[in-house]
Amino acid sequence: MSVVGYVARVDPQHDGDFHIQIRAEPPGSCLHHNTPDQFVTELTPQFQARWPTSTLATLRALCGTGTQVRISGWLLYDAPHDRDRHRATGSEVHPVTRVEVCCWRELQ
Repeated sequence: MSVVGYVARVDPQHDGDFHIQIRAEPPGSCLHHNTPDQFVTELTPQFQARWPTSTLATLRALCGTGTQVRISGWLLYDAPHDRDRHRATGSEVHPVTRVEVCCWRELQ
């Protein structure tokens, strides 16, 4: 599946995953907290290794900008997070298999 939007937050996790949180509208700045209008995607270390350009610095450079991204990967229902008040849904893209920048070229 693919989601299109704007990077609102990039949050590295203890397991090496990067949470790349997407919003429908540009956030204006990189957010430092979760909000219900963010859709969670997770870039795992295994897929990070396939694309050396998918670094934390590169992803954070997109955060809060007006640059539209398309994130593709597998749709996962993460049941433990379904009732989190800071999430709109328990579904997420996990793992992310591709990050593209408008107008749909691979992240450089």
